[in-house]
Amino acid sequence: MTARHSFRFNANFRVIYEDEEGYMAADVVDASETGLFLETTMGLPPGKEITMSIFGSPGIDFHDVKATVVRSDHYDPNNKVWVRPEGMAVEFEGLTHTQKIALADLAIESAAA
Repeated sequence: MTARHSFRFNANFRVIYEDEEGYMAADVVDASETGLFLETTMGLPPGKEITMSIFGSPGIDFHDVKATVVRSDHYDPNNKVWVRPEGMAVEFEGLTHTQKIALADLAIESAAA
């Protein structure tokens, strides 16, 4: 498991992500200033670079956000105590300070809704 270095917020918003294979949508389960956990059955392998559009924060440019997959969690039918959603953790590449603040606000607002 990848070590976490930032406080994580529960979240409930959507992103569209893409790689050279195409576009996919995912729900965000949690967010931090360094990355997101995306709930998806179409997880990508660690090291894969993606581009995301994050929805829900008017006035802040959240298109063409670069990120790298750092962990992919796949459902294991033999694991009787599976508690995490299936998906992948991504780490941002170069989010601005303003975008980090807006993302934290979005995560807090979406979790409260």
